[in-house]
Amino acid sequence: MGIFHETHLSAFRRTPKTYSRVSSAHAHSWWSCGDSRPPRQGSSPFECLKIRFDSLHRLHKAREFSEVLGSRQSRRGEFFSLHHRQSSSGVARLGLVIPKRLARHATTRNLIRRQAREVFRSCLATLPPMDLVLRLTRSTKELGLDRETQKQKFRADIELLLVFISDHLVVRIEIPVRQ
Repeated sequence: MGIFHETHLSAFRRTPKTYSRVSSAHAHSWWSCGDSRPPRQGSSPFECLKIRFDSLHRLHKAREFSEVLGSRQSRRGEFFSLHHRQSSSGVARLGLVIPKRLARHATTRNLIRRQAREVFRSCLATLPPMDLVLRLTRSTKELGLDRETQKQKFRADIELLLVFISDHLVVRIEIPVRQ
Protein backbone atom coordinates (compact mmCIF):
# COMPACT_ATOMS: atom_id res chain seq x y z
CA MET A 1 0.00 0.00 0.00
CA GLY A 2 1.22 3.41 -0.93
CA ILE A 3 0.86 6.43 1.22
CA PHE A 4 -0.76 9.36 -0.56
CA HIS A 5 0.24 12.43 1.35
CA GLU A 6 1.44 15.78 0.07
CA THR A 7 4.94 15.13 1.31
CA HIS A 8 5.26 12.29 -1.15
CA LEU A 9 4.10 14.39 -4.14
CA SER A 10 6.48 16.12 -6.45
CA ALA A 11 6.78 19.88 -6.11
CA PHE A 12 7.03 20.22 -9.86
CA ARG A 13 3.88 20.58 -11.89
CA ARG A 14 3.48 18.68 -15.05
CA THR A 15 3.06 20.75 -18.16
CA PRO A 16 -0.55 20.63 -19.27
CA LYS A 17 -1.11 18.50 -22.32
CA THR A 18 -2.96 19.85 -25.27
CA TYR A 19 -6.09 18.09 -26.29
CA SER A 20 -4.86 14.87 -27.83
CA ARG A 21 -7.33 14.84 -30.71
CA VAL A 22 -6.38 18.29 -31.96
CA SER A 23 -2.77 18.91 -31.12
CA SER A 24 -1.93 21.33 -33.91
CA ALA A 25 -3.43 23.09 -36.87
CA HIS A 26 -3.58 19.73 -38.58
CA ALA A 27 -3.96 16.69 -36.38
CA HIS A 28 -2.00 14.60 -38.86
CA SER A 29 1.01 16.01 -40.63
CA TRP A 30 0.15 14.24 -43.89
CA TRP A 31 -3.16 16.19 -44.16
CA SER A 32 -1.46 19.51 -44.69
CA CYS A 33 0.70 18.41 -47.62
CA GLY A 34 -2.21 17.79 -50.01
CA ASP A 35 -3.96 20.85 -51.39
CA SER A 36 -1.83 23.98 -51.41
CA ARG A 37 -4.32 26.27 -53.15
CA PRO A 38 -5.26 29.49 -51.36
CA PRO A 39 -8.63 29.49 -49.59
CA ARG A 40 -11.60 30.69 -51.64
CA GLN A 41 -12.97 32.83 -48.87
CA GLY A 42 -12.52 36.55 -48.72
CA SER A 43 -13.62 39.56 -50.65
CA SER A 44 -14.61 39.25 -54.25
CA PRO A 45 -14.25 41.89 -56.95
CA PHE A 46 -18.04 41.63 -57.28
CA GLU A 47 -18.67 42.24 -53.58
CA CYS A 48 -20.33 45.59 -54.29
CA LEU A 49 -22.89 43.90 -56.58
CA LYS A 50 -24.08 41.42 -53.95
CA ILE A 51 -27.33 42.18 -52.22
CA ARG A 52 -27.74 39.95 -49.19
CA PHE A 53 -30.97 38.56 -47.85
CA ASP A 54 -30.47 40.23 -44.47
CA SER A 55 -32.45 39.69 -41.33
CA LEU A 56 -33.92 43.14 -41.99
CA HIS A 57 -35.71 41.74 -45.06
CA ARG A 58 -37.22 38.67 -43.36
CA LEU A 59 -40.41 38.04 -41.44
CA HIS A 60 -39.44 36.36 -38.19
CA LYS A 61 -42.30 36.01 -35.76
CA ALA A 62 -45.53 34.07 -36.09
CA ARG A 63 -47.42 37.27 -35.34
CA GLU A 64 -45.89 38.94 -38.42
CA PHE A 65 -46.86 35.99 -40.61
CA SER A 66 -50.41 35.91 -39.27
CA GLU A 67 -50.86 39.66 -39.82
CA VAL A 68 -49.87 39.29 -43.48
CA LEU A 69 -51.95 36.15 -44.01
CA GLY A 70 -54.88 37.78 -42.22
CA SER A 71 -54.86 40.85 -44.45
CA ARG A 72 -56.55 38.78 -47.20
CA GLN A 73 -54.67 40.55 -49.96
CA SER A 74 -53.10 37.93 -52.17
CA ARG A 75 -52.14 37.04 -55.70
CA ARG A 76 -52.13 33.46 -56.99
CA GLY A 77 -49.71 31.88 -59.39
CA GLU A 78 -49.38 28.36 -60.76
CA PHE A 79 -47.63 26.94 -57.68
CA PHE A 80 -47.64 29.74 -55.12
CA SER A 81 -49.83 32.37 -53.59
CA LEU A 82 -48.26 35.65 -52.54
CA HIS A 83 -49.92 37.39 -49.60
CA HIS A 84 -49.03 41.02 -49.01
CA ARG A 85 -49.69 44.00 -46.78
CA GLN A 86 -48.10 47.36 -46.25
CA SER A 87 -45.00 47.16 -44.10
CA SER A 88 -44.66 49.12 -40.90
CA SER A 89 -40.86 48.77 -41.02
CA GLY A 90 -40.45 50.77 -44.24
CA VAL A 91 -38.67 47.99 -46.17
CA ALA A 92 -39.85 45.00 -48.18
CA ARG A 93 -39.78 41.81 -46.08
CA LEU A 94 -40.31 38.21 -47.17
CA GLY A 95 -41.62 35.19 -45.31
CA LEU A 96 -41.81 31.69 -46.79
CA VAL A 97 -44.34 28.97 -46.03
CA ILE A 98 -43.47 25.66 -47.68
CA PRO A 99 -45.47 22.87 -46.00
CA LYS A 100 -44.03 19.39 -45.75
CA ARG A 101 -47.26 17.83 -46.99
CA LEU A 102 -46.91 19.62 -50.34
CA ALA A 103 -43.12 19.24 -50.76
CA ARG A 104 -42.14 15.96 -49.12
CA HIS A 105 -38.39 16.12 -49.68
CA ALA A 106 -36.22 18.58 -47.78
CA THR A 107 -34.16 19.14 -50.91
CA THR A 108 -37.25 20.32 -52.77
CA ARG A 109 -38.25 22.65 -49.93
CA ASN A 110 -34.72 24.06 -49.82
CA LEU A 111 -34.72 24.52 -53.59
CA ILE A 112 -37.94 26.54 -53.36
CA ARG A 113 -36.51 28.65 -50.52
CA ARG A 114 -33.30 29.37 -52.42
CA GLN A 115 -35.18 30.32 -55.59
CA ALA A 116 -37.59 32.57 -53.69
CA ARG A 117 -34.81 34.36 -51.82
CA GLU A 118 -32.78 34.85 -54.99
CA VAL A 119 -35.73 36.32 -56.92
CA PHE A 120 -36.59 38.52 -53.92
CA ARG A 121 -32.98 39.76 -53.79
CA SER A 122 -33.02 40.64 -57.47
CA CYS A 123 -36.39 42.47 -57.21
CA LEU A 124 -35.62 44.17 -53.89
CA ALA A 125 -34.77 47.56 -55.40
CA THR A 126 -38.13 47.76 -57.21
CA LEU A 127 -40.37 46.40 -54.46
CA PRO A 128 -42.45 48.83 -52.39
CA PRO A 129 -42.16 48.58 -48.59
CA MET A 130 -44.47 45.61 -48.07
CA ASP A 131 -44.55 42.47 -45.98
CA LEU A 132 -44.82 39.48 -48.32
CA VAL A 133 -45.54 35.83 -47.54
CA LEU A 134 -44.92 33.35 -50.35
CA ARG A 135 -46.87 30.14 -49.77
CA LEU A 136 -46.64 26.90 -51.74
CA THR A 137 -50.18 25.89 -52.72
CA ARG A 138 -49.68 22.98 -55.10
CA SER A 139 -48.07 19.62 -54.42
CA THR A 140 -44.72 19.04 -56.10
CA LYS A 141 -45.43 15.31 -56.37
CA GLU A 142 -48.20 15.77 -58.92
CA LEU A 143 -45.87 17.66 -61.26
CA GLY A 144 -43.78 14.64 -62.20
CA LEU A 145 -41.01 16.88 -63.56
CA ASP A 146 -37.26 16.51 -63.34
CA ARG A 147 -35.28 18.70 -60.97
CA GLU A 148 -34.10 21.32 -63.48
CA THR A 149 -37.57 21.83 -64.96
CA GLN A 150 -39.05 22.18 -61.47
CA LYS A 151 -36.43 24.80 -60.65
CA GLN A 152 -37.23 26.81 -63.79
CA LYS A 153 -41.00 26.64 -63.26
CA PHE A 154 -40.77 27.64 -59.58
CA ARG A 155 -38.48 30.56 -60.39
CA ALA A 156 -40.70 31.78 -63.24
CA ASP A 157 -43.81 31.65 -61.05
CA ILE A 158 -42.12 33.52 -58.18
CA GLU A 159 -40.74 36.15 -60.56
CA LEU A 160 -44.18 36.68 -62.08
CA LEU A 161 -45.75 37.27 -58.65
CA LEU A 162 -43.03 39.62 -57.41
CA VAL A 163 -42.97 41.61 -60.66
CA PHE A 164 -46.73 42.06 -60.36
CA ILE A 165 -46.29 43.39 -56.83
CA SER A 166 -43.51 45.77 -57.83
CA ASP A 167 -45.35 47.06 -60.93
CA HIS A 168 -49.00 47.25 -59.88
CA LEU A 169 -49.08 47.87 -56.17
CA VAL A 170 -48.16 51.34 -55.10
CA VAL A 171 -48.03 52.04 -51.40
CA ARG A 172 -50.81 54.44 -50.57
CA ILE A 173 -49.77 57.37 -48.46
CA GLU A 174 -52.74 58.96 -46.83
CA ILE A 175 -52.61 62.73 -46.68
CA PRO A 176 -55.14 64.38 -44.41
CA VAL A 177 -57.47 66.67 -46.30
CA ARG A 178 -58.20 70.07 -44.76
CA GLN A 179 -61.71 71.33 -45.01
